[in-house]
Amino acid sequence: STHDASPSITVTTSDAAGQILIDSGDETADGINIDAAGGIDIDVTLENFTIDLAAAGKDFRVDSALGAIYLEGAQTGADAVTIYASHADGGIDMDFGTGGLSVVGASGDIVATVAGAAGDVMTFTNTTGTGAGAIELTATAGSIDLNANAAHDITVTGGQVTVASGHNTASAISLTTNVGSSETIVVTNTQGTGAGAISLIATAGSLDINAKEAITIDLDTGTAATSLITITNADGTDADAIELTATV
Repeated sequence: STHDASPSITVTTSDAAGQILIDSGDETADGINIDAAGGIDIDVTLENFTIDLAAAGKDFRVDSALGAIYLEGAQTGADAVTIYASHADGGIDMDFGTGGLSVVGASGDIVATVAGAAGDVMTFTNTTGTGAGAIELTATAGSIDLNANAAHDITVTGGQVTVASGHNTASAISLTTNVGSSETIVVTNTQGTGAGAISLIATAGSLDINAKEAITIDLDTGTAATSLITITNADGTDADAIELTATV
């Protein structure tokens, strides 16, 4: 049926225990259809506002054809806004266009956690980006900390791996291990055959190698005639341009 009234239609129950029920037996997509030329305002004072979709395999959709969708929770708790896919096999899928995805925390932390099975992984993938910063982690005021279980590795693989420091200080780049007496630091080039397969260069300063025990240099070319160890000072003119000293 249709009812037209001006200026408005008001449905009110004055009983504190009273309810207003709207029920439709229509099983089509628009069993209940609410249209407004202006806006729709729903206020709830004392209890929750719940929309329950009981039909299996059906979607709960919130569409804004021309405008934006805004969800705000003014509660002070950590779960002021919660999106929860409760089924054990359920997921959350977020797709967007060229506008990008922005997550901003005014003062609290942003935490992404996987706490399921042992085989779960967390993956950040840029499938089409070709720029130098296709994936970029930036801490403008603090540091970046990467931690892994002691029994597992941190692996970095790429065309080239570059580590550059922007701080003018001692130990600007530091490789340190400090866990136990069996630990080692290994730098390996397995296939390079050039003269600088592994190169240590100090363009403006000196090179200092210190060890608690012995320093060992081994050369194994497989051919005795071509095995050479050469120490060269190209510019030194003093009497001790090259000096080997054993103090004890």
